[in-house]
Amino acid sequence: MRLLLLLTLIPIAFQLSITPILRAQGGGPGVGDSSDTTRGEVQRDIPNMHKAPFFWTVMFASVVGWILGIVKGFDGSRDWLARYWPTAPKPILFGLDFFIFVIVGAYVGTGLYQPAAFPAAIAAGVSWPVGLGALVSKTGVASPATALPIGGPK
Repeated sequence: MRLLLLLTLIPIAFQLSITPILRAQGGGPGVGDSSDTTRGEVQRDIPNMHKAPFFWTVMFASVVGWILGIVKGFDGSRDWLARYWPTAPKPILFGLDFFIFVIVGAYVGTGLYQPAAFPAAIAAGVSWPVGLGALVSKTGVASPATALPIGGPK
């Protein structure tokens, strides 16, 4: 679980650390201020994000990542919403999960990762729902009585 979270956060940290360097050197794919459209790039702001290259690929990959998270048993919005609305209908839960993991995931994946190739778009889409699901899921903590000793079972 921690490894999955780490693998999700490493590309984000790399992107945040390398962007100022690329801007200082005069660019790179998807780097520069949002008004720079001389290279035919789409502005990277929220109202125009759906026009960015690979946005729809990132959204499709977010659907795949959301389904992967469901299969792995990650929590959705059900536990959170149960505190406020214990008898929430299943279509509401489905719609809220779809909005968070797919719609928001497509915007976050495209905005943060700024994929310039198909494999990067797939990685941006899949990593968002899997990483978020791993982060918000509650896992059972092993008690000292049931924990394995260091070095494995004897």
